[in-house]
Amino acid sequence: GNELELKGDLVFSDEGADEFSIAEDGTSNDYVIKNLSNDKDIIIKAIVGDTDTEVARVVGASGSLQMTDIQKLEFDVATNYINSTDDGGSLNINSNGELAIDVGSVVMANDPGVYTMTIQKNIATETVTSNVVSNPVLTIENTNVTGEQPGGVLEFMRSNTDVESVMGTIRSATSTGTFAQIDFESKGAADSQSGSIVFKAQNSAVEKQMMDINKGLPNTVSIGDENNLADLKVWGDLLAASTAYSDDILPGTRGEQHVGEDGTEWGALWLDEGGKVSFGGEGEETPDADDDVELLHVVSDDGFQGLLLNDNNKIFFDKGIADPAQLVQFIGSKTADGGITIVKAPTAIEIDGGALVDVDADQVTIDTDGASGMSL
Repeated sequence: GNELELKGDLVFSDEGADEFSIAEDGTSNDYVIKNLSNDKDIIIKAIVGDTDTEVARVVGASGSLQMTDIQKLEFDVATNYINSTDDGGSLNINSNGELAIDVGSVVMANDPGVYTMTIQKNIATETVTSNVVSNPVLTIENTNVTGEQPGGVLEFMRSNTDVESVMGTIRSATSTGTFAQIDFESKGAADSQSGSIVFKAQNSAVEKQMMDINKGLPNTVSIGDENNLADLKVWGDLLAASTAYSDDILPGTRGEQHVGEDGTEWGALWLDEGGKVSFGGEGEETPDADDDVELLHVVSDDGFQGLLLNDNNKIFFDKGIADPAQLVQFIGSKTADGGITIVKAPTAIEIDGGALVDVDADQVTIDTDGASGMSL
């Protein structure tokens, strides 16, 4: 057939000097294409659209393979390629399929100790996966030796925003759905620079707002919201400069928690006009009848203010903490509505009026066991 058969090497020479050769390497039957001139290139060209086009070259001065201009180094299919654009300003890696990188580690840097690299990703999702316990770990490390300067930043950036728009989210989830999340929200347009942080959790697949910072009320931490009346439990001490409440303050368990303690007492207590101190009674707790002992602030028709002890309850003295049978010394109402006040003591009642004891009544009755039982 029409062929050129060479028994030895193919060598191109100019003026007696060898410049280019195609030959066996002499040991492995591999063939070598070589430019025999020092620091000279091997250029690969093609006619592309009737134009003589340089595709690539082997650069003799550096010993590298260089694609020319925007020409592509393709792999298997035309959509898998590497090329350069913008006069060498951009290196592009393209694939319509999967780009798989299997290495021990990846290091991206300009030079050791130089931190000027920027990375921009136009992506939908990015997943970091590991089957090792407590992995993967995402670490943002700042190696600045000046301790008082700020460290790394995790920033959620948006080009625009609006009232109660979520600017970023940190979420825990499985393939079945979300478990808990933290939302970073805006309180207005981008130029308002007013934001809030909202903490949410799922209870039986129902989303509950557990806490927010600066959302419901400005400069305020709110527990729960109008749709979730969440509670706050503090295992240690809660120290606040001041507090204000929009609803009742209740104990975790009836009769178990206290206000202050021995050695850590409150200084003073202020109650509003008509305020009441109520002590839980022994009867059944119902909205209409709970048998409580109550001290109520009242104002009489004569304008006198005071405290009203309800029903026929008593103020006891001296004994009875350990033995209720000793609760026999008291002041109180004889009946709930009889208008009779009792002052009782098991041994004696002493009235020391100084120069005068004035008793005003239509009738004074003194009952004794006998005539010897009274002396003036």
